[in-house]
Amino acid sequence: PTRDEAISQLMSVIQGATSKLARTLAALRDQKEAAAA
Repeated sequence: PTRDEAISQLMSVIQGATSKLARTLAALRDQKEAAAA
């Protein structure tokens, strides 16, 4: 891939990992709140 293609691929991978991490953290927070309630 060209340099720009490689950068855009890397960005999409980072974006996907970040959103997955955010969903995981949100789920953990919800579980803690449910357990505390």
